[in-house]
Amino acid sequence: MDEIVSITLDQMRVEFRQSRAGTYWKNPKACGLFEHEYGIEVTDEEWREVARHVEVCLRNFYGSDIYDGLRSHPREDWLEVEEFSFFYLDGVKVNLSIDCAIREKDYVFIYDWKTGRSIPEDLPIQLSCYALYAMEKWHVAPESLRMIEYNLLFNKKSWSTVTRGEMEEIKGYIRGSIKDMQSLLRDVRNNIPFEEERFSKVEDERVSGRCNFRKVCKA
Repeated sequence: MDEIVSITLDQMRVEFRQSRAGTYWKNPKACGLFEHEYGIEVTDEEWREVARHVEVCLRNFYGSDIYDGLRSHPREDWLEVEEFSFFYLDGVKVNLSIDCAIREKDYVFIYDWKTGRSIPEDLPIQLSCYALYAMEKWHVAPESLRMIEYNLLFNKKSWSTVTRGEMEEIKGYIRGSIKDMQSLLRDVRNNIPFEEERFSKVEDERVSGRCNFRKVCKA
């Protein structure tokens, strides 16, 4: 475990230096941090706090019963690990990436790792989308799905199941989201949006301050 933490922190230091040097401008695959792109100062203490956060998450994961359980499964039980996947709803492609999915007898277990400081109480929309995907991809009934959300920072896991009714509700939510996004397109078939002038700018600094497209608004 110490070696894993050391390798990870070393990689973080390398990527931080590359980002600070603007390497990502020449090599888009290099790490590019929001703070460096917008000239936001990162103090040494902030860096140390991020490093501590990462180390806690790593130690919790590799010391967890979930990790021990995953290690015990043979290769043929593993269905997917961080692959770029998708499913279709009413002909619209919905993209996703599942952290980890395994099959155990008649059940499919879907794992989602979290590292944030908040723990949602309800079944997240994200996990519901994973369930829809699993039903289509592996032809599994909703009652045979088990969703495990594991918050690595707090070392807390929550188990969820889904029902057919909940799956119909999430389909309705996705359809509404698709309709909202398509309303911003001048040409839906070719995915062409209306002119930029049709879109109002967000004035709330709590939102715009962390927006990846803030340069567009500041122009």
